[in-house]
Amino acid sequence: MIEERRIAEAGVNGLLARPAGQASVGGVLAVPMVSGVNAQGRLFATRLAEAGLTTLMWDPYPGVPEEQLGQPGLPRVHDEAAAVDQARCLTYLRDVLGLQRVGVIGWCMGGRMVLRLAAGDPGLAACVAYFPTLREPRPEHEADVIAVVDRIVGPVQALYGGKDHVTAPAAFASLQAALQRRSQPTMIHVYPDADHGFLAESRQAEAGNRQASRLAWPQTLAFLRAALLQTELTYEPVRAGGVVATVTS
Repeated sequence: MIEERRIAEAGVNGLLARPAGQASVGGVLAVPMVSGVNAQGRLFATRLAEAGLTTLMWDPYPGVPEEQLGQPGLPRVHDEAAAVDQARCLTYLRDVLGLQRVGVIGWCMGGRMVLRLAAGDPGLAACVAYFPTLREPRPEHEADVIAVVDRIVGPVQALYGGKDHVTAPAAFASLQAALQRRSQPTMIHVYPDADHGFLAESRQAEAGNRQASRLAWPQTLAFLRAALLQTELTYEPVRAGGVVATVTS
């Protein structure tokens, strides 16, 4: 069973989802798509909580009714101001909820934002960026994350659809190159037939998006659980007759 409740205190605004009656040592700050904490955002939070991760889904539009989310007229979200709010959310997860290991995950706008967060917070234990929005030319309200991602000290998983109409292949290639200049683990997933936003329920009619979602989401959960909960099976060499055997493929 999942416990869900809205948080609006001390500058922290969002949806908290976590396993009911269970103490979790790890969790994530989730940063949604530009549509905010709508039905899709709540579904992402629930699925993360079902995997055992305490999840705080940041609300970029506090006070805006859900029926207005995704409609014209929403206030523009500026990355710099958003980072201040998101830092308060991370403090809430660590100091109020007492989580020992915290990561970040974001989609679209949120995918870009969590990369920036991870670059500025060496205490983050994992970062997942789904189809991060990297526009060219870059609007003034969006941070230049490619210039700073080499500062991320934790493992990163970045996922991209080859038919992304928002982030050009060259922009994602630059992001990949910058991430791989680090000495930390980097997992790049490219789905050639998938669109921008391929994980959203509203995009599952396309076969390429369905295939990408089926492959991507289980790998994301495994990545986050390994980094934040440390409950997955670890690799053990195959032993034959008491001798460690080499595993080949």
